[in-house]
Amino acid sequence: MDEIDGLPVPHREAIAATRRQLAPYVRTTPVFERADLPGAEATTVQFKFELLQASGTFKVRGAFSNMLALDAPARTRGVTAISAGNHAV
Repeated sequence: MDEIDGLPVPHREAIAATRRQLAPYVRTTPVFERADLPGAEATTVQFKFELLQASGTFKVRGAFSNMLALDAPARTRGVTAISAGNHAV
């Protein structure tokens, strides 16, 4: 497996597997493309509308990915999350 700064880089199948795991918890949000932004005319820029998640942010993906990666004993002990912002939603 490839690494960056000692951390494994996920490959396509790992990303697809995580997407399948998250499906019951995370909304599929649209992507909007622009290729005519001033100063970046030769570049296609994609905007992912994560503001349409229940929390209004992308953070739900990371939170659920980490919780789903816990083993059974860790899940049994429970999870505590602390946030005063979007993650708390």
